[in-house]
Amino acid sequence: MAERKSGGAAGLIFFVLIGGLIGWMLHIFWKFEDRPMSGDSFADLYGTVVDASAYKEFNELDDIPVSFKDISGTFKTKDSENLVVVEVFLKSNKMVQTRLDFKETGLAVSAVSHITFVKDSYIEADKETIVLNNNGENQYLIVFRKIEPKPKSLPVKLSANDHVVFSKFLRTY
Repeated sequence: MAERKSGGAAGLIFFVLIGGLIGWMLHIFWKFEDRPMSGDSFADLYGTVVDASAYKEFNELDDIPVSFKDISGTFKTKDSENLVVVEVFLKSNKMVQTRLDFKETGLAVSAVSHITFVKDSYIEADKETIVLNNNGENQYLIVFRKIEPKPKSLPVKLSANDHVVFSKFLRTY
């Protein structure tokens, strides 16, 4: 009768390592499957398509006009129980930058969209800031999720040639 040899310790180590690897992969999958939208995951949102008509029934908070030399436009804010929407309309004959800093406001970005687009205009973003680089006539829509029930006002700065020409705080509730 032949004796049956077992894999012993080497076989056990192999199966423990394979089980650990499978468990780690499942953990990573479940951890990122239903990840909430936040400033930390903003890179996933760049270029998000937004339907501006969905926000027409929100409460209007601000409608602030901008007029400086050859720059004109408006900043509108609207809110609901959980969201703040910022609509930006800009018209300029040269490149201008609009900076929205939301780091300590109690807001997180949910969507950013270029409603109307001119070739030389583009959007830059990171975890704390959105910069609208505008040349020509454009419309932008930015949707924030309220992290706090009463978020702080949203600072907005409009710059041309590295000089701030407009600075305001937009209401968020």
